[in-house]
Amino acid sequence: MSCPDIDENCKEEIITDCVPRKKKCKKSCKKKKRKKKIIIRKKIVKVTCPRPRVNVRPSVNVIAPQGPPGPPGMSGIASAAYVSSTVEQNIAQGESVRFNHSVIQGSAFSFTSATSLNILETGVYSISWELFPDTTANVFGLFFDPAGPDPAALVPFSNYGTSNGTRPYQGQVLANLSAGGTLSLTKLDATGNVVLNTTISGTEIQNASILILKVA
Repeated sequence: MSCPDIDENCKEEIITDCVPRKKKCKKSCKKKKRKKKIIIRKKIVKVTCPRPRVNVRPSVNVIAPQGPPGPPGMSGIASAAYVSSTVEQNIAQGESVRFNHSVIQGSAFSFTSATSLNILETGVYSISWELFPDTTANVFGLFFDPAGPDPAALVPFSNYGTSNGTRPYQGQVLANLSAGGTLSLTKLDATGNVVLNTTISGTEIQNASILILKVA
């Protein structure tokens, strides 16, 4: 028996009984090749790196040579004094305030006169004062009368004033004072007398005061 003809539709030879089973007719048409999908799998591996070693050397303290000593500073408050007034007063130009109360600490001051403080030690003094006038504009300042023939003089930069005579005002200064002198609070202007009342609405007040500290 002869092999049948080739099928024209698929162009593939048909296997029949006349051909041994081990041998097959060759295919005349080629099958289309399928594209293979390639999947690449990546594995993430965590790697822990060891910490870097840092060699820390202990610092070496370098002691620099000592410089020259500076000027001596203030040693603090060595002495203090406070005087105040509850005395009704009528003060003219050139007159000083009278005080009737005092607190003395240390050895740099004494209070023996109503109108002045005694300075017993030479030094640097911080001084503040307050006045409560009742009438007229006025100017007051600190006067220092040194021991010896020199006359009393205004302590530089200690003069303060007010254009409203019914309000209290303050003055302050840092001054060098010599032992044996006296300090007073004196009226400077010529606008008329200044009245210092002792009460406001029936309540007693301090109408003038001086606070002085020896700081060096």
